[in-house]
Parts: sequence; structure tokens; C-alpha cells
Amino acid sequence: SGAIKIMGPCTGETENTELTTDSFSNYGDINLDKQISIADAVLLNKYLVNSASLSEQGMANADAYYDGRITSDDTLAILKLIVGTYDSLPVNP
Repeated sequence: SGAIKIMGPCTGETENTELTTDSFSNYGDINLDKQISIADAVLLNKYLVNSASLSEQGMANADAYYDGRITSDDTLAILKLIVGTYDSLPVNP
């Protein structure tokens, strides 16, 4: 497990949270349906504006931009994967 910075919804504040990464991490699969789709991007955006919560594994999968933070950059990485700009996740910034 490791520390990941989570951007506070709409505030830009960060907090350090320990996430368990012992289980398989499927970067981009926020809703844990074993697929990466627009539904994951929508759920992540809802989380970022504080209108949805994520499971612990969903949080671990959310760092698709792989910068140690959960932000709109992660949503963009998911969308770029969906449209074929990226071949895989996570993206190394």
C-alpha cells in the first residue's frame, strides 16, 4: 500500500490517504465493472464535485494519470483511452 494525494472536491485541498493496492488495480475502472467506459469518467467527475463516493478499490483505480493525485487529469486520461489516444492506463505524466 502507498500514500496517494486526493484533491478535495471543488476545494483543491489535499489530504493524504492510505489506499490498499494489494488487490489487482485496473486503472480507469472506477465503478469496478471490469470495463473502462464513459461511465467511469462520469463517476469520477461526480466524485470530484462531491456528488458521488468511491469505494477503496475505485479510489485505487482512479489514478489513471498516475501522478499520485485524483483530479480531472485522471478523467481526461480515461477519456483518451476510450477514444484511442492512449493504448493503456496508467499514463506516466
